[in-house]
Amino acid sequence: MKPPSRAIVIASILLLVAGTVRSQELPVLDAGRAQLISQEISGDAAFEHIRFMTQFHRPRGGADGLWRVAEYVAENRKDTSA
Repeated sequence: MKPPSRAIVIASILLLVAGTVRSQELPVLDAGRAQLISQEISGDAAFEHIRFMTQFHRPRGGADGLWRVAEYVAENRKDTSA
């Protein structure tokens, strides 16, 4: 049986070291604001918006659902002045 290659040995050592190292924490934001940011960038809200708006898509145009989409956007608007 031949010995393991140098790359495998190095990769194994790096994995062992990486498993023992803790992640760094940056106390730039408090936990509440970090949670809000993670919820916004998760993509779930964007998916829901697109899912709602695309049900009114018409290939030849038309504004049958345009008012419903406008009302949806107005209802889901968030105050960004904070």
